[in-house]
Amino acid sequence: MIFEFGPYRVDVDVERTRQWYKTEPTANQCCDCDGCINFERAADLFPERVKSFFTALGADAKKPIEVFVNHTNKDGTLFYGGWYHLCGTLLSEGEELWQVTEGEPFGPRGFQIFFKGDLDCVQENCPRPVVQMEINADIPWVLEKENTYERERD
Repeated sequence: MIFEFGPYRVDVDVERTRQWYKTEPTANQCCDCDGCINFERAADLFPERVKSFFTALGADAKKPIEVFVNHTNKDGTLFYGGWYHLCGTLLSEGEELWQVTEGEPFGPRGFQIFFKGDLDCVQENCPRPVVQMEINADIPWVLEKENTYERERD
């Protein structure tokens, strides 16, 4: 199925992607750092537009291939980066980020994506061809403990 997101055109085999994500571990199952645990729990609070976006592509928001905290923003949200793999082909790309959603519960940058065909860390079991969807998002701290990234404030 061909999707268009701003300057990006991506041909995704949604069913193959969905089947592959069923067997992949969640962020917290791969890493027990507070950033990964927070990301996985915050995914439950993503707005319907973001959840629908992942569902349409066959991906699971709780199962990034890689996710990391860049820093804590002045408003207390964490600026995350990361990526997901999709079974498919990148047909056209751009230089800019595409805004999935803005505002609550995300911080000032919202939830942004971009795609690339030059891939990082593709798992052996990932069906080919593969497109990498990268994310940037300001995500709130949702754990019931002190934000361990607070000292890395922007």
